[in-house]
Amino acid sequence: NINKRKKLLEIAIVEREVIVREIRKLVISTYNELLQQQHKMKISNDYQQTSDMMMQNAEIMFLNGEIPPEEFNRQKDYQTRGALAYAETIGRFNNAYTLLEEIVGFKFNLINVLK
Repeated sequence: NINKRKKLLEIAIVEREVIVREIRKLVISTYNELLQQQHKMKISNDYQQTSDMMMQNAEIMFLNGEIPPEEFNRQKDYQTRGALAYAETIGRFNNAYTLLEEIVGFKFNLINVLK
């Protein structure tokens, strides 16, 4: 009976180690996803700022008759696509951030989740 209990304890210890290893892998994977989304967010933010500036110029040029409506529409399309990509990136970043907090079991409070 004692040997049976020792075997069960050994099995439980091995199962625990497997679970801990899987959790570590999940933390690493989620953390790397968070870093990747943060990097993409910076790139997307730069693009968004540039496209906003280009749109302002295009609007002035359109109102002055310097560019046709098609060109103005093309610039607006770039701006809209950039805004959508930025919003999606922020959503993925927030998701990875919240998921990582949940996995590790505490709130980071290092940065505010973006809205």
